[in-house]
Amino acid sequence: MSERLLATAAAALLSLVAPWAQAGDTYVNFEVSHVHPIALTPSGAKLLAVNTPDALLEVFDVEADGSLTPEAAVPVGLEPVSVVPRTDAEAWVVNNLSDSVSIVDLGQRAIVKTLYVGDDPTDVAFAAGKAFVAVSQEDALWVYDLANLDAAPAVVPLFARDIRALAVSADGSTVYAVALESGNETTVVDANVIVDNTALLDPARLTALGLNDMACDGSPPPYPPLPPGITRDPALTDPPSGVPEVALIVRWNGTSGQWEDEAGQDWSHCLPFRLPDQDLFAIDAATLGVTPVAHVGTSLFDVSVHPGNGKIYVPNTDARNAVRFEHPLGVQGHVVNNRLSVADPANGYSLTFIDLNTHIDRGSDPATNHAERDASISQPGMLAWNADGSVGYLTAIGSRKLFRVDGACGAGACVFGANRAAPSAVEVGE
Repeated sequence: MSERLLATAAAALLSLVAPWAQAGDTYVNFEVSHVHPIALTPSGAKLLAVNTPDALLEVFDVEADGSLTPEAAVPVGLEPVSVVPRTDAEAWVVNNLSDSVSIVDLGQRAIVKTLYVGDDPTDVAFAAGKAFVAVSQEDALWVYDLANLDAAPAVVPLFARDIRALAVSADGSTVYAVALESGNETTVVDANVIVDNTALLDPARLTALGLNDMACDGSPPPYPPLPPGITRDPALTDPPSGVPEVALIVRWNGTSGQWEDEAGQDWSHCLPFRLPDQDLFAIDAATLGVTPVAHVGTSLFDVSVHPGNGKIYVPNTDARNAVRFEHPLGVQGHVVNNRLSVADPANGYSLTFIDLNTHIDRGSDPATNHAERDASISQPGMLAWNADGSVGYLTAIGSRKLFRVDGACGAGACVFGANRAAPSAVEVGE
């Protein structure tokens, strides 16, 4: 996709939703998050875009100069979030609120079949004669036989929360899925458990519900000391112990096999469970066997396959929720890392992490660092590649920008061009 066409397409998509900003009192906006809302047909002759507020698929002819001519507006289900053309003549639209997929004949400009899938579908992909539908609230893929769409789909459960986006390997043998809320193997120890080893829960109700208490099996460890360089204000006399009676976030240590706070204390006897961190899933398109990939990120927004090297790119944010206190040695506004995680299927899905904000000086003054902030990216979203993978285009949900990605770069310093402080980007609006 040329840069000129991409910019034109982005403007066209924005124009579809702009009128509703002026007529907000006549429309209840569910604000469902787009996943893959815009796509070219395989030949590049048509541009397809979901018009979410109007529940339409908008179809444009792509002219020789890259300009767009509106061709049709096809009614689909409620809150369409993704459109994926299967051929030049057929497109599948995923309707999040309607819990359905609309199969649209682009020649007839009409829906020819509706598939009623599970709760809150988000995306669809095609491989090995099958259609894979991501069903976010069921944490699963529904897999349909394209030769017999009336047959019951196979259901492939994925052990993660909110399956969001799909992609297919170049040879069509593997479907990749990512979870929006995959977690990062952290959890919370309740403040009452830390102080008095009780969660103040009704034992009879817990028994009736078949649930365990949250108390520790034995005495809980002491609350960890303040981080180095941090001292408590002596004027604060409550509580008398000097230790704030608040909850504590702990992280699973895979090496030691225990829940640990930042001081390395073991809280496992207070937390008799595990939280897996499965983020990316590789599904064999033929057998539907699943290979999970862990520790990709905390909130995963998209997945794509690099056309040149076959590596899997996952735009994500990685939470720093286990870091305590808002101070220069702690959070200091740095609540997440914005990054691209790159998995190499040729090397056991080994991971490379690209920090997308390497230019930021974490000690800079917010009153004067405007240029630094203008060059930053927040919540990297959809990533689309040109034909050979030399260039990618990355949306930024929290930055109002479209960034140009260097497909040959594997580091933060060069990912948006030679000078990270002056990225190749264009502002496109909300």
